Amino acid sequence: MKIIYILPFVAAFSGYFLTNFFLKSKAFLAPNLIGLSLHQALKNSKEFNISIKLLDEEENNNFKPETIIYQNPCPEALIKERQTIYIIICKQKQNLPFEKLTLRKLDSLEKWLKNNEIKANLYNVYNPNVSKNVCIGQNIQAGDTNYDKKNVIIYIAQNHEQIVIPSFINRNSLEVVEFLKLYNLKFKTNKKAANKSIVTEQKPLAYSIYNLKDLPEINLNFN
Repeated sequence: MKIIYILPFVAAFSGYFLTNFFLKSKAFLAPNLIGLSLHQALKNSKEFNISIKLLDEEENNNFKPETIIYQNPCPEALIKERQTIYIIICKQKQNLPFEKLTLRKLDSLEKWLKNNEIKANLYNVYNPNVSKNVCIGQNIQAGDTNYDKKNVIIYIAQNHEQIVIPSFINRNSLEVVEFLKLYNLKFKTNKKAANKSIVTEQKPLAYSIYNLKDLPEINLNFN
Protein backbone atom coordinates (compact mmCIF):
# COMPACT_ATOMS: atom_id res chain seq x y z
CA MET A 1 0.00 0.00 0.00
CA LYS A 2 2.89 2.37 0.75
CA ILE A 3 4.10 1.88 -2.83
CA ILE A 4 0.73 3.14 -4.12
CA TYR A 5 1.10 6.30 -2.03
CA ILE A 6 4.61 6.89 -3.31
CA LEU A 7 3.77 6.46 -7.05
CA PRO A 8 2.13 9.91 -7.51
CA PHE A 9 5.21 11.58 -6.04
CA VAL A 10 7.53 9.57 -8.31
CA ALA A 11 5.43 10.46 -11.36
CA ALA A 12 5.36 14.13 -10.40
CA PHE A 13 9.11 14.20 -9.81
CA SER A 14 9.79 12.43 -13.13
CA GLY A 15 7.55 14.89 -14.98
CA TYR A 16 9.29 17.80 -13.32
CA PHE A 17 12.71 16.37 -14.15
CA LEU A 18 11.88 15.77 -17.83
CA THR A 19 10.18 19.15 -18.22
CA ASN A 20 13.11 20.88 -16.58
CA PHE A 21 15.53 19.01 -18.85
CA PHE A 22 13.85 20.14 -22.07
CA LEU A 23 13.07 23.66 -20.91
CA LYS A 24 16.66 24.23 -19.95
CA SER A 25 18.00 23.24 -23.40
CA LYS A 26 20.53 25.76 -24.59
CA ALA A 27 18.87 28.65 -26.46
CA PHE A 28 20.68 30.50 -29.26
CA LEU A 29 20.06 32.55 -32.42
CA ALA A 30 19.03 30.57 -35.47
CA PRO A 31 21.81 30.46 -38.10
CA ASN A 32 21.20 32.14 -41.44
CA LEU A 33 20.81 29.30 -43.96
CA ILE A 34 19.49 31.45 -46.81
CA GLY A 35 21.89 31.42 -49.74
CA LEU A 36 23.64 28.25 -48.61
CA SER A 37 23.52 25.01 -50.53
CA LEU A 38 21.49 22.20 -49.03
CA HIS A 39 24.70 20.23 -48.50
CA GLN A 40 26.34 23.08 -46.58
CA ALA A 41 23.22 23.66 -44.45
CA LEU A 42 23.08 19.99 -43.44
CA LYS A 43 26.74 20.19 -42.53
CA ASN A 44 26.12 23.28 -40.38
CA SER A 45 23.15 21.66 -38.66
CA LYS A 46 25.46 19.19 -36.93
CA GLU A 47 27.47 22.04 -35.46
CA PHE A 48 24.34 23.69 -33.99
CA ASN A 49 22.64 20.41 -33.04
CA ILE A 50 19.51 21.24 -35.01
CA SER A 51 17.57 19.34 -37.66
CA ILE A 52 16.60 20.58 -41.12
CA LYS A 53 13.45 19.57 -42.95
CA LEU A 54 12.70 20.32 -46.61
CA LEU A 55 9.28 21.87 -47.14
CA ASP A 56 9.27 22.48 -50.90
CA GLU A 57 11.22 23.35 -54.07
CA GLU A 58 10.58 26.46 -56.13
CA GLU A 59 11.73 27.32 -59.66
CA ASN A 60 14.27 30.13 -59.56
CA ASN A 61 17.03 30.70 -62.11
CA ASN A 62 18.67 33.46 -60.05
CA PHE A 63 20.38 30.88 -57.82
CA LYS A 64 22.12 27.57 -58.28
CA PRO A 65 19.92 24.46 -57.83
CA GLU A 66 19.45 23.35 -54.18
CA THR A 67 20.20 26.83 -52.81
CA ILE A 68 18.10 27.66 -49.74
CA ILE A 69 15.78 30.63 -50.40
CA TYR A 70 13.52 30.44 -47.32
CA GLN A 71 13.75 29.22 -43.74
CA ASN A 72 11.46 29.09 -40.71
CA PRO A 73 12.29 30.04 -37.97
CA CYS A 74 13.92 32.99 -39.65
CA PRO A 75 17.62 33.86 -39.18
CA GLU A 76 18.50 35.10 -35.67
CA ALA A 77 15.19 33.94 -34.19
CA LEU A 78 15.62 32.38 -30.75
CA ILE A 79 15.70 28.58 -31.01
CA LYS A 80 16.88 25.62 -28.93
CA GLU A 81 18.98 22.56 -29.54
CA ARG A 82 17.31 19.72 -31.48
CA GLN A 83 14.77 22.18 -32.91
CA THR A 84 13.74 21.79 -36.57
CA ILE A 85 14.31 24.51 -39.16
CA TYR A 86 12.05 24.21 -42.21
CA ILE A 87 13.52 25.26 -45.54
CA ILE A 88 12.60 25.81 -49.20
CA ILE A 89 15.25 25.31 -51.88
CA CYS A 90 15.29 26.44 -55.48
CA LYS A 91 15.42 24.29 -58.56
CA GLN A 92 16.34 25.22 -62.12
CA LYS A 93 13.49 26.45 -64.24
CA GLN A 94 13.09 23.96 -67.07
CA ASN A 95 13.73 25.39 -70.52
CA LEU A 96 11.09 24.89 -73.17
CA PRO A 97 12.28 22.60 -75.98
CA PHE A 98 14.38 24.58 -78.44
CA GLU A 99 12.60 24.99 -81.75
CA LYS A 100 13.88 24.36 -85.24
CA LEU A 101 14.69 27.85 -86.46
CA THR A 102 16.21 27.07 -89.85
CA LEU A 103 14.35 28.66 -92.77
CA ARG A 104 12.46 30.91 -90.37
CA LYS A 105 12.42 34.61 -91.27
CA LEU A 106 14.35 37.03 -89.07
CA ASP A 107 11.33 38.94 -87.70
CA SER A 108 9.58 35.72 -86.66
CA LEU A 109 12.81 34.38 -85.19
CA GLU A 110 13.46 37.52 -83.12
CA LYS A 111 9.91 37.40 -81.76
CA TRP A 112 10.38 33.79 -80.63
CA LEU A 113 13.70 34.64 -78.98
CA LYS A 114 12.15 37.57 -77.10
CA ASN A 115 9.16 35.54 -75.89
CA ASN A 116 11.52 32.88 -74.53
CA GLU A 117 13.95 35.41 -72.96
CA ILE A 118 16.84 34.15 -75.08
CA LYS A 119 19.75 36.49 -75.87
CA ALA A 120 21.15 35.03 -79.07
CA ASN A 121 24.20 36.02 -81.09
CA LEU A 122 23.09 36.56 -84.70
CA TYR A 123 25.73 36.22 -87.42
CA ASN A 124 25.23 37.19 -91.05
CA VAL A 125 26.53 34.62 -93.51
CA TYR A 126 26.73 34.97 -97.28
CA ASN A 127 24.45 32.44 -98.98
CA PRO A 128 23.03 33.31 -102.43
CA ASN A 129 20.86 30.17 -102.47
CA VAL A 130 18.60 31.27 -99.61
CA SER A 131 16.39 34.35 -99.28
CA LYS A 132 17.86 37.27 -97.37
CA ASN A 133 17.31 37.42 -93.57
CA VAL A 134 16.41 33.74 -93.25
CA CYS A 135 17.92 31.49 -90.57
CA ILE A 136 20.28 28.90 -92.05
CA GLY A 137 21.83 27.47 -88.89
CA GLN A 138 21.73 27.21 -85.12
CA ASN A 139 24.06 25.78 -82.46
CA ILE A 140 21.23 24.25 -80.36
CA GLN A 141 19.49 21.17 -81.66
CA ALA A 142 15.72 21.29 -82.02
CA GLY A 143 14.01 19.66 -79.05
CA ASP A 144 16.95 20.20 -76.68
CA THR A 145 15.99 21.55 -73.22
CA ASN A 146 19.45 21.55 -71.62
CA TYR A 147 20.89 24.77 -73.06
CA ASP A 148 22.23 28.10 -71.85
CA LYS A 149 19.98 30.98 -72.92
CA LYS A 150 23.01 33.27 -73.08
CA ASN A 151 25.00 31.00 -75.36
CA VAL A 152 22.77 30.64 -78.41
CA ILE A 153 24.20 31.25 -81.89
CA ILE A 154 22.05 31.74 -84.99
CA TYR A 155 23.26 32.24 -88.56
CA ILE A 156 21.31 34.48 -90.91
CA ALA A 157 21.58 34.33 -94.69
CA GLN A 158 22.67 37.44 -96.59
CA ASN A 159 22.89 37.76 -100.37
CA HIS A 160 25.67 40.30 -100.67
CA GLU A 161 29.24 39.17 -101.19
CA GLN A 162 30.60 40.84 -98.10
CA ILE A 163 31.21 38.98 -94.89
CA VAL A 164 31.50 40.24 -91.33
CA ILE A 165 33.98 38.17 -89.32
CA PRO A 166 32.16 36.91 -86.22
CA SER A 167 33.74 36.89 -82.78
CA PHE A 168 35.14 33.44 -82.04
CA ILE A 169 36.77 34.45 -78.73
CA ASN A 170 35.76 32.20 -75.80
CA ARG A 171 33.81 29.93 -78.14
CA ASN A 172 34.26 26.18 -78.10
CA SER A 173 36.99 25.29 -80.59
CA LEU A 174 35.10 22.32 -82.05
CA GLU A 175 32.03 24.45 -82.79
CA VAL A 176 34.14 27.16 -84.44
CA VAL A 177 35.98 24.67 -86.65
CA GLU A 178 32.67 23.06 -87.64
CA PHE A 179 31.29 26.48 -88.59
CA LEU A 180 34.34 27.37 -90.71
CA LYS A 181 34.25 24.04 -92.52
CA LEU A 182 30.53 24.35 -93.14
CA TYR A 183 31.08 27.52 -95.18
CA ASN A 184 34.36 26.45 -96.76
CA LEU A 185 36.34 29.23 -95.07
CA LYS A 186 40.11 28.82 -95.00
CA PHE A 187 41.59 28.76 -91.52
CA LYS A 188 44.69 27.81 -89.54
CA THR A 189 44.96 26.83 -85.87
CA ASN A 190 47.83 26.54 -83.40
CA LYS A 191 46.62 23.12 -82.22
CA LYS A 192 43.92 20.55 -82.82
CA ALA A 193 40.42 21.50 -81.66
CA ALA A 194 39.21 19.71 -78.52
CA ASN A 195 35.97 19.55 -76.57
CA LYS A 196 37.28 21.54 -73.57
CA SER A 197 39.36 24.10 -75.46
CA ILE A 198 38.20 27.59 -76.43
CA VAL A 199 39.39 30.24 -78.85
CA THR A 200 41.71 32.72 -77.14
CA GLU A 201 42.88 34.74 -80.16
CA GLN A 202 41.73 35.33 -83.71
CA LYS A 203 42.87 37.15 -86.84
CA PRO A 204 41.27 38.92 -88.65
CA LEU A 205 39.64 40.61 -85.67
CA ALA A 206 35.96 40.18 -84.92
CA TYR A 207 33.54 42.33 -86.94
CA SER A 208 36.09 43.05 -89.67
CA ILE A 209 34.36 43.37 -93.06
CA TYR A 210 35.77 41.74 -96.20
CA ASN A 211 34.66 41.04 -99.71
CA LEU A 212 34.19 37.32 -99.88
CA LYS A 213 36.73 36.88 -102.70
CA ASP A 214 39.36 38.84 -100.72
CA LEU A 215 38.80 37.11 -97.40
CA PRO A 216 42.19 36.16 -95.87
CA GLU A 217 42.92 32.92 -94.06
CA ILE A 218 41.48 32.98 -90.54
CA ASN A 219 44.05 32.28 -87.81
CA LEU A 220 42.87 30.90 -84.48
CA ASN A 221 44.66 30.11 -81.23
CA PHE A 222 43.16 27.56 -78.82
CA ASN A 223 44.06 27.21 -75.16
